[in-house]
Amino acid sequence: MFLIVFNLSEMLTIINFNYYKVIKSKTFIYRCSSLFAMFSRYYTREQIIEAIRRYICPIPYNGTLDDLLTETGNQKLKPAFQEIVHRKPSHSQVGQSREGILRVSSWNIEEGKNIEDVINTIKSDEYLVNSDVLLLQELPRTINGKDIPELLAERTGFGFIYSPWRITLADNSQVGNMILSRHQISEQSRIELSSGYDWYKASGKAKLGYRMALKGKITKNGNGIWIYCVHLEAYTRPDYRYRQMKEVLEDAVKHHGSPIVIGGDANFGPFEPFMLMRRNGFDDHIRRTWTSTMNDFWFEYLFGFQLDRIYSRGFRRENSKMPKAKVLKDIKYSDHRAITVDLMI
Repeated sequence: MFLIVFNLSEMLTIINFNYYKVIKSKTFIYRCSSLFAMFSRYYTREQIIEAIRRYICPIPYNGTLDDLLTETGNQKLKPAFQEIVHRKPSHSQVGQSREGILRVSSWNIEEGKNIEDVINTIKSDEYLVNSDVLLLQELPRTINGKDIPELLAERTGFGFIYSPWRITLADNSQVGNMILSRHQISEQSRIELSSGYDWYKASGKAKLGYRMALKGKITKNGNGIWIYCVHLEAYTRPDYRYRQMKEVLEDAVKHHGSPIVIGGDANFGPFEPFMLMRRNGFDDHIRRTWTSTMNDFWFEYLFGFQLDRIYSRGFRRENSKMPKAKVLKDIKYSDHRAITVDLMI
């Protein structure tokens, strides 16, 4: 029965099933927003209205990053979008790594709204502090003049790679993805993904956004391991996110035979894209927790959304059992919860 449901969901995604037309009316949007706001801990009614509008009536963009920069007259920002900031790990690090285990954690930190609490949590939470790799999404490059990736590296002793996917034009402030690792990242690159949403038009020409996956290679116990940090588009249809994940997988197949981890904020609904990952040999660790990765009433109790995921391929299993993952429900400094899994090398 589950396979029938999952296959039907994926089929509708593939054929571009447009169910948004059913619920575009202003009456529907305002009634939903009022109901959601009654129980929401994080979002105001106005924020919910805007989110529903963006999700139901997305503004698509089908060009490349070069097309976007040319059309908006912002070619000068190309180096900023393509830059990968990096730093080597230091000898003095918080936490510790376990022999034969790769602990991978992921957390969307909501644009660093509570950045000091986030950093302190990374240093003190028993799961996060002992991570080998921590994938961070919605990480701002600077807050109040502080370089946040450098600050995280300084406080933890970890190395990192960081690259932006969105830039605010007024002050050139950046938001991006980061791979924070206690092991040196020997290779790094960006994978430009199909956009699916026009941030420039949607923001009133205030922001440029183009989704990407950040990729790095680490080595532990003599094994080269490829890590992908993703943040797929929220304000688009499921078929666009499906396409974005396929583009990540098309890059991952280059490393056949090596262990691979793909993690981050995938913005997937309950059934996206179960069969796609399964066909490509990836274990979906968070789905099996049956726990929402969101710190909000509606996402947790009604929808049960698991927007954040960690997938892996090429790791050992103990007695053929998939490693247990955990959603860290007690961490409250973002609208997303942190997630973690221990993989056997």
